[in-house]
Amino acid sequence: MRKTKLKKFTAKELRWDFYPMFIKLKNKGFEIESLLLILSTWNFAAFRYAVRGLNLDKFRRIIKKVKSILKPLKKEILEK
Repeated sequence: MRKTKLKKFTAKELRWDFYPMFIKLKNKGFEIESLLLILSTWNFAAFRYAVRGLNLDKFRRIIKKVKSILKPLKKEILEK
């Protein structure tokens, strides 16, 4: 059942092909680059305006803060 749903999703959502690139970048230590890639592909309409005033140092600080807030969830499994 789960594989069927994933197959349907990937057939409809063509941006899915970017997800493995995102994971590969993240796993190689390019976390900020991977996040920018996923933001620019999955929300490109808003991202194209946000990128004009994007402060990368501030972005890095925010990501660091969010990661610390979400750290307790790391060992949880978020499946339905």
